[in-house]
Amino acid sequence: MTKVCGSRLSVTGISFNRLYQPLLWLQENMPKEFSLFLAETRDLGEITVDQDIYFQCSTGGKLHYDIFTKMKKFNEKAVDKGLCSPMKFIFDYDDSIMDVGPDNPAYIFSGTEECIVEFGPYMKEPIKIEWIDKQTVKEVNGDNWIFNIERNKSLIKYTKQVKSFADALVCTTPYLAEKLKIDNPNVYVIPNAIDLSLYKNGVSTDDGIVRIGWAFSSSHWEDYFDILPALTEVINSRDDVELVLLTRDDTPTNELDMNKVEIYPYTSILDGYHKLMGKLNLDIGLAHLTDTEFNKCKSPLKFLEYSAIGAATLAPNILYNDYIEDGETGSIYNSHEEFKVKLNQLIDNKKLRKKLASNALTYVDTNYSIEKIAPLYLDMFKKVLG
Repeated sequence: MTKVCGSRLSVTGISFNRLYQPLLWLQENMPKEFSLFLAETRDLGEITVDQDIYFQCSTGGKLHYDIFTKMKKFNEKAVDKGLCSPMKFIFDYDDSIMDVGPDNPAYIFSGTEECIVEFGPYMKEPIKIEWIDKQTVKEVNGDNWIFNIERNKSLIKYTKQVKSFADALVCTTPYLAEKLKIDNPNVYVIPNAIDLSLYKNGVSTDDGIVRIGWAFSSSHWEDYFDILPALTEVINSRDDVELVLLTRDDTPTNELDMNKVEIYPYTSILDGYHKLMGKLNLDIGLAHLTDTEFNKCKSPLKFLEYSAIGAATLAPNILYNDYIEDGETGSIYNSHEEFKVKLNQLIDNKKLRKKLASNALTYVDTNYSIEKIAPLYLDMFKKVLG
């Protein structure tokens, strides 16, 4: 029996995909081999005696480092008394905080240099963010925060120490694994899993209107504003399309014809994100990324989600060309011009859309289903325990 304690501080998209979903599946389907205990981080002293492994997502900063070192000392004392075996610490990461650029609102927590960023100079009212030390940056992710360079340097310093402290790290892709190995050589790669039962497969209305969707948070504003002119050109030039954005409701749309646009507030996992994705009835799903180091460290989760709801994915060669076979499981583009060509091609060719969506669903179900991915966690736990 492998006993794992996971943190239940909050249920975010990251913790749901990387902790709750796979580990709860293991507990339900492999109860003789695995048990899961979910605990608040601040109440973790005694569990170091009862559990084999402590597992947490997106750890970093001095607070986490102090908690983990105290837990380890507590465990070591219990081991000396013969009460338990040494507990192992495993931390999961789905991106690289070290590579967040100033175009990403998350720079508020990781940026170490002052600068000014202006989104979309072609826009009616360009968005400007001034990263000035100790000053308030308004409405970053919907809230006001203080940009503090010393705080951010401390966060990065202790995040590196947390990674070094761990017995093992786990992440979503081989590319990100190479980044993590700078701080800890013991890195496992386990892809994101998809539980198809959580999604409602989209239903085509056959009304001649092609629904094009994109789900993104404000951390992808750089990507959104980068492709917006090309996207606007396609949407505004056609009468047979609708653009569906699942994002912040104050996201600027610039020159987009709003008669063809629907905007749904980006919804949390707890508020029904999976069901909402299915209800959007998308024919095409967009997953644009700019060519940044941060984006190269991301995972192809949007491709998995679009496939789960029966939409054909249109994505850039950045990241996605390692996961999508162009013309078979999705459509890949190499430039903004090719984006417009391929988007128009998908709009015009229903047969192609259906083929890509069907092939992608089969591919995702075969390679990324929760039934296939969850047991990889148990294999990893056993290897770390030796």
